[in-house]
Amino acid sequence: MKDLNVGCQTFTWEMLGERFTGGPDDLLKVIADGGYAGIEITDTMIGRYADRPAEFATALRSAGLTLVSFAFGSKSGFTLMESIGADLETAKRWIDFAAAFPGALVSMGSATVVSDGPRDDKFAIAAEVYNKAGELGRKAGVDIAVHPSSHHNTLLFDRADYDRIFRLIDPSLVGWVPDT
Repeated sequence: MKDLNVGCQTFTWEMLGERFTGGPDDLLKVIADGGYAGIEITDTMIGRYADRPAEFATALRSAGLTLVSFAFGSKSGFTLMESIGADLETAKRWIDFAAAFPGALVSMGSATVVSDGPRDDKFAIAAEVYNKAGELGRKAGVDIAVHPSSHHNTLLFDRADYDRIFRLIDPSLVGWVPDT
């Protein structure tokens, strides 16, 4: 049997909100002490390393961890036409960050309804953002994936919605990251 390397996602601590009083170095220590090989960290939890990928790489090496994925979401839910430009700028920022970590991918959060309007339009906007982010990732050599989920205000209620968004996403540009 081939060795299985397991990574840990930092969203567990993120859900604590203000009750989590640590920082990214605390996360790295706990995750490494837990025996994990890698980490998926979010834009919320990256803290002081947000503009310092080289320093984060050093911290990861010191902890014996690998960056597997960098995850981010958007207050637009990736469903607002007027936010496409800003969402893509954010995607580029994190793609550039992840590019410093060979093999790391960027995981984009699930499409979320944050405004009134036709659902059809929201699917089209989300797919446009995901596909354009996929193009940015391809240029930078970073894989892009969508992490769909059925949470509060989700655009994705059921199997038909999941099938719909994935029909609109170019699989040569954007992959899928399920919950594990």
